[in-house]
Amino acid sequence: VRRVKEELDPDGTGLDLHDTGTDMEIFPRVMGGRPSFDKGDGVQRLDQKLGLHLSEGPNIVCGDTTSDLPMVLAALRLMCGDKVVDRWQARLRQDDATDEPQEEDPSSDAELDEAAKEEAERKAREEEEEEKEARKVASKLAVLFVITPDSYHKSKRVADQVLKWCELSGAQCSIIPAPDVLVYTLAKYAEEKTGTSVTFHQIGDGDTTASDKDIDKDWTVPALGSRERSPSFELPEPSCVQGEVSEFPLLPEAVIGASNGPKAAWAA
Repeated sequence: VRRVKEELDPDGTGLDLHDTGTDMEIFPRVMGGRPSFDKGDGVQRLDQKLGLHLSEGPNIVCGDTTSDLPMVLAALRLMCGDKVVDRWQARLRQDDATDEPQEEDPSSDAELDEAAKEEAERKAREEEEEEKEARKVASKLAVLFVITPDSYHKSKRVADQVLKWCELSGAQCSIIPAPDVLVYTLAKYAEEKTGTSVTFHQIGDGDTTASDKDIDKDWTVPALGSRERSPSFELPEPSCVQGEVSEFPLLPEAVIGASNGPKAAWAA
């Protein structure tokens, strides 16, 4: 795949390739070599076209690679506004640029006149209040990322970025050790919210088996409550999870249990 890409784009300015470790993502670049779009653009487009009202929340974003992180940023931009998210992004970039704290110049404050100091303090108070309100809104966002122990030990970058963004923004965060744990978490939470199982076939009117005529029935969520259940399969509990995901031995201590992320976001 890399050889074909190099043949088509020897300068590397027309196509961008991202290897996630499980798949390869290829997409065109625009002038200057920048990627023409990312998954965050897709989130915003879906919100516009489908009227998802993501700005209101609550929302869930799931991912497993760095290319999924733009979806988190897009959700935060829709919920908290570009200005606050840009400020957070600049702060994180500054933190990533150096691990050592920058020494403050003692002469800088002395050079500011009293009016400039008051203006700077007023602006700082306004920004602090804006971020406080933005964090309240962002608490309605649940971020669930699958980071397997093997991938975490190879590189902590994805998990660290997700945790930093959630900590700064106030979003609910869960780092999950395997895809089946993610599916199990979402299925169980969906059952709690809808009051019906999402892993059982829903049939009604005394039928014991689903048939072609059931296709024409009303399968909307309000109608499901009155239907009987015919078990199709039970979703098995993942063997690596007993209670909270934070008990999984090879993940960072900062991990929050997978079942807590959506619950906390919806409670907010």
